[in-house]
Amino acid sequence: SELIYYPDVVPCEDITEADAEAPEFLETLPPETTVKEGDAVLLFCIMKGVPTPHVVWLYNQLIVEESAMCSLKHDGPLCSLRLLKEHDAGSYRVFAINSEGSAESTASLLVAHRGE
Repeated sequence: SELIYYPDVVPCEDITEADAEAPEFLETLPPETTVKEGDAVLLFCIMKGVPTPHVVWLYNQLIVEESAMCSLKHDGPLCSLRLLKEHDAGSYRVFAINSEGSAESTASLLVAHRGE
């Protein structure tokens, strides 16, 4: 006997539309952070959203990539950006994006030069 496969009756792992929710920050980035030159910086935020939002970091409009100087983590609701030693003052923005929408949070980083 031939098995007929009906894709629409197969239990589906996908989240139903009813459960989906646009990203939202439960804790936003600190609006302004001052660090001493040469110190490591940790910026973090806590977000929610269904499906799990995709996270994009921007520094002065440029996408931030993981590198030896910059570590990006996204662990469940917590997402963080860690800058090691070399960093510049400027605006860091984090975007949380999913199929339902997006949210963003901005942090201004100020660098205090040693001896000032």
